Amino acid sequence: MSSSSPSLLSAHEQESRVLIEHLGDWCVRRGNSIRILEAGCGREWSLAGLPCSCHLTGLDLDPAALRIRLEVAKDLDVAIQGDLRNAELPSHGFDLIYCAYVLEHIEGTQTVLRNFLEWVRPGGAIVIKIPDGNSAYGLLTRMTPHWFHVLYYRWILGNKSAGKPGYPPYPTVFEDVVSYGGMLRFAEQAGLSIGGAWATRVETGPGVRGWLIRTVLAVVDSLSGGRFPSNHNTLTFLMFALNNDIGR
Repeated sequence: MSSSSPSLLSAHEQESRVLIEHLGDWCVRRGNSIRILEAGCGREWSLAGLPCSCHLTGLDLDPAALRIRLEVAKDLDVAIQGDLRNAELPSHGFDLIYCAYVLEHIEGTQTVLRNFLEWVRPGGAIVIKIPDGNSAYGLLTRMTPHWFHVLYYRWILGNKSAGKPGYPPYPTVFEDVVSYGGMLRFAEQAGLSIGGAWATRVETGPGVRGWLIRTVLAVVDSLSGGRFPSNHNTLTFLMFALNNDIGR
């Protein structure tokens, strides 16, 4: 895998399938049951197809989002309301840490990443999904106010609950590490092995709205000379911990 070009996926539905394929053998080697930390809870557990029993701990700062997860999906074994920057969790307590579309909202991302290193077990895995801050989509997200993001979710993506308690979008920060190069540097400095890195194409939808979004992204790509590419908007990383000392 080239350090300058992640593999490109054509749809977000492929992300979970690819991760399950890459984690399958690892999961079997870990034994009959693995302990998982979902660092920032989504609507449901997206890797339910893993070939092993999972003990799932969910941690989220937003009490409304955590309540919705508990009442609707009902798939958490343990639910914790807390901040990833200062949560007190067992050292080397989890086989897999899964963090999807959370880091871009946090001031102090490096603190969270150091905590991941402390919490993951030797030989364990860390999955991180982020919007690429250095894509055309990421640039526009960083340049526009939060109220615009809420309108985008409601009127373009059709999420009528957007902006209500427990529902995205949340205010974005986008520290430097929230990018392809930033995550590769983090992995190298932490002594993590990269098991895979994928970029996912922007899903703009059909019709005039989809055409307008694609046009705006293409203009940003062109005007930036390709520095902010329009062919993807999110990144997925699979990393493995190699030894006992990475979190110390």
